[in-house]
Amino acid sequence: MILLVTDTFVTPFPPDILLIVIAKSSLSEQWPFYVLILGIVSVCAGMLGWGIGRWLGHFQFTERLFGEFKDGHREFIRQYGFWAVVIGAITPLPFSVTCWASGVMGLRAVTVFSAAALFRIPRFFIYYWIIASASQWL
Repeated sequence: MILLVTDTFVTPFPPDILLIVIAKSSLSEQWPFYVLILGIVSVCAGMLGWGIGRWLGHFQFTERLFGEFKDGHREFIRQYGFWAVVIGAITPLPFSVTCWASGVMGLRAVTVFSAAALFRIPRFFIYYWIIASASQWL
C-alpha cells in the first residue's frame, strides 16, 4: 500500500526504503517474491499516475503549461516517449512525475505500461541486489 501511494503521487518517501526493509528483515529469506510484488505494484502505481496525468491534461492550467510543448513536439514525444518513461523507471527520479507527465503529454497507455513493466520490475531486482550486497560490505 505504501508503494502504491509513493509511486502514484509525489512523496519524499522513495520506494527503495522498502527494499532495505526486505534486505534487513526475515523477508529476505523469500526476497524474490517480495521484490517482484514491489515491482508489480510500482507498475500499477505508474499506470494510476498516467491516468491522473490524462485527467489533469484536460484542465486549462495544464493546457497552458504543456499545450505549446505538446503541439510543437508531438512527433518527438511519440518517437521518444517510451525512452523517457524508461529513464523515469530505472533512475531514482520520482517515477510518479514521469508517469503524470506521460499522461498529460498524451502518451498511449500501452507505451507507458510496456516501458514500466519491462524496466521498472528489473530495476527493483537490481536495486535490491545492490542494497543487499552493500549491507554485506558494511
